[in-house]
Amino acid sequence: MDERGRKDGPGRGCTPFVVVFALGGLLGALAALALSGLGPGYLVGRLTGSAPALVEATAVPTPVAALRGAAAPGRRNIWRVPVTLNSDTSDPDMLLISRNYDRGSDSLVYLSPDARTVRWESAPMGENGNSWVVAYDAEMVYVADGPRLLGLGRGDGALRWEAPLSDRISANLCRDCLQAINGAVVALSDDGVIQAFTGLTGAPRWSVRLREATRQLVALDDMVGAPDRRPGVTDSSAGLYLFDVADGAPAGSIEPACTRPDNGYEDRPHFYDQIYRAPGDDALVWLLDTANCIVRVAPSGLSAGEPIFVSEEMGLSSVEEVFFGPTGIFFVDDGKLRVVDADGERELLATEDYSLRPLAADGATLLLEARRQRGSSRLELWAVDRASGARRWERVLAGEDAVDGAYDSGDWAAVLDGDAVVLIEQRGDPATLAYELIGMGNGVSRASATLPVDRPDDYLHGLTLGGSAIFVVTDQLYAIDRGSGQVLFRWP
Repeated sequence: MDERGRKDGPGRGCTPFVVVFALGGLLGALAALALSGLGPGYLVGRLTGSAPALVEATAVPTPVAALRGAAAPGRRNIWRVPVTLNSDTSDPDMLLISRNYDRGSDSLVYLSPDARTVRWESAPMGENGNSWVVAYDAEMVYVADGPRLLGLGRGDGALRWEAPLSDRISANLCRDCLQAINGAVVALSDDGVIQAFTGLTGAPRWSVRLREATRQLVALDDMVGAPDRRPGVTDSSAGLYLFDVADGAPAGSIEPACTRPDNGYEDRPHFYDQIYRAPGDDALVWLLDTANCIVRVAPSGLSAGEPIFVSEEMGLSSVEEVFFGPTGIFFVDDGKLRVVDADGERELLATEDYSLRPLAADGATLLLEARRQRGSSRLELWAVDRASGARRWERVLAGEDAVDGAYDSGDWAAVLDGDAVVLIEQRGDPATLAYELIGMGNGVSRASATLPVDRPDDYLHGLTLGGSAIFVVTDQLYAIDRGSGQVLFRWP
C-alpha cells in the first residue's frame, strides 16, 4: 500500500474486502509454513516474539567420489546402518554390509573415516547380507549368516573359521543374540539353544538348550543368560537364567516377583517379556504388567530393589510405547504420556488427536514423534518439557515412515546429538534429501542443507553419530559435517 493509502485509510464499504485480503494473507502464511515443515504455532510465536528465527539452507560442494583403499569394483548398495567399532579415533571405525550387484554377492567392509580409507573388504559371503547379525571384539569380527557362524580377522578381514549354529538368528526379532564376551562369542539361535565358541579359533565351548525358544541374550560381567520358563511350572512365568561364559556352568538366576500390597496378588515376568537395560546405572528392568509393577535389579550383586507400583489408571498391560530416558521411564497409553521417575508417577500430556512415540530425551526435554489421527494424517516432531509436559516446539515432517532400528528403512530419521536433534528427511517430488540440526531445547535451526546424494529417492537405512561427523546411510554412506551440513565424503 502506498503513502496515500496509509494516510487516508479505507472507507466503510472497503472493509469486507480488506478483511478478505488479510485473511487470504494469513492463510497464505500458514500454507507457506506447512510447506516449510513448521506448524501454525510457529507463526503465533513469531507474532509474539517467542519463536526462534529460521536459518536458511546452505549450499554444499560436490562430495568426494570415493575413499582410498581396497574394495572390489562394481555397482553396490549398503544394507543397513553401520556397526560402529570401539576405535580410538575421532570418528569411529565401522563395518558396512555391502551388496555388490556385479559380483552377485554380499561382503563386509571395514572403513576408517578418520583416514578416509577402506581398510579391507571380506571375500564374497553369499546373498543374505540384509539378515546378517554382526559382533566383534579386539581381535575378531563375527557374522551369523543363517545357520552358520563366521570368524573374520579384525585386522585383515580374512576368514579364520566357520562353525555351525543349531538354527539361524532372526536379526530383527532376537535382541543382542550374538555377543563377544571375554574371548568367546555366544549365540542364541531361533530354536532356543545358546552356543559358545572360542573367539580366535571357533572351537565349540558349550551349549545349553533352553526350556523355551526365547528371543533375548543378556550379558553380565563373565556371565551370559536368557529369559526362560521357570523349572517345574506349567505356566509361562519366567526368570533370567545365567551361565558362566567359560564353561557354561549354571551361574544363578534372577526370578523377580511383585506382590501387590492392596490384594496380595503376586506377578512374575513371562518368558517372552523384554528385559530392559536402564541407561546410566545399566540396571536390568522388568515391567510386570498384571501387577502394574516395575522391578529393577542392579547388575552388581544381582540384587533386586524395592518394586515400584504404578497406578491402575496407567495400566502397564495396555502400554503402547516404553522409553528409558536418562532420568525416568516414559510410557504412552491411548494418547497419554506418563513418566515414572524419582518424583513418582505423573501424566505429562494427553491428546486425543495424536498417537505418540518417544524418540530421545536429555535431562530437560523429551523428543516425540506425533502422528495426527483426526482429519488428514500428518507426522510431527514435538519437543516436550520433561518436568511440566509443556510443548517447547514442534515441526511438521515431510515423511511418513521413520527408520526404526538397525534393520529398518524409511524416509526420515532423527537422533539426539548432545543438545541438538539431527533430522534427515526426504522432501518434495522429485525427492531431495535434507539435513537439519535443531536445538533440542528451543527448536532453533542451527544448520540446514540439501544433501547432494546420487539417488535422493532411495530409502534411508539410518544414521550414526561420529565424533565430528554424522553418517547417513541410503544405499550409500555419506559423512556429513555436523556444523554445516556439508558432505565430507561418501562410500562407495
